[in-house]
Amino acid sequence: SPIIQNNIITDNISETYGGGISCNYSSPKILDNIITQNSALYGGGISFDRYTSSIIEGNAIINNYAENGGGIGCFVFSSPFIINNTIVNNSASATGGGIYCYYGSSAIVTNAIVWDNDAPNASNISVYSSNPIITYSNIMDGWEGEGNINQDPLFSDSNNYELDPDSPCIDSGTSDIDND
Repeated sequence: SPIIQNNIITDNISETYGGGISCNYSSPKILDNIITQNSALYGGGISFDRYTSSIIEGNAIINNYAENGGGIGCFVFSSPFIINNTIVNNSASATGGGIYCYYGSSAIVTNAIVWDNDAPNASNISVYSSNPIITYSNIMDGWEGEGNINQDPLFSDSNNYELDPDSPCIDSGTSDIDND
């Protein structure tokens, strides 16, 4: 159960799971990292698999690539808490450019920006036989759930993805979580 915090995780390649970070039978905290330009078969930026219960908070997950789950892949019976993350410009060659939730995973996504990801099937979020709970998030192309919106986040700079003062994302998250 490591804490992975305040890192730049970039330009890594995995032939299987998790180009940037791979979590398997674990409970890590992944906090305030920049996870960019990584690639893998599953979960280009981060992969969660096999009974992994993690906290992923305050990360920029940008420009990663995978066959499934370009930004984040939540696989067999994983249950990550994905809170206050920016998941942008990731891509997948099959499904789930931003987030892919697969077989029995139960991700909880709150206060996230999932925007401008790319895949032939379900560019931003893809779900197969799983039940993610997604609330108070800005999801491109929309997603049902309490407090979710579908509005251009208005990034002030496309290189650092900080929000413009007029962004609809400011103060639109839930106040039940710090740093809303």
